[in-house]
Amino acid sequence: MKNKKNNNYFLEILFAVAVVIKNLTDIKSVRPHVYLITISVNIA
Repeated sequence: MKNKKNNNYFLEILFAVAVVIKNLTDIKSVRPHVYLITISVNIA
């Protein structure tokens, strides 16, 4: 149970970072954002 909770917290941080990067890079380059989401999904 503890590991699952920590993993969820980690994924929330990853998602927040992905959103920030998406905002920084704007819509011009969606690929890095998609790549990050793919990585986070693979980690999960």
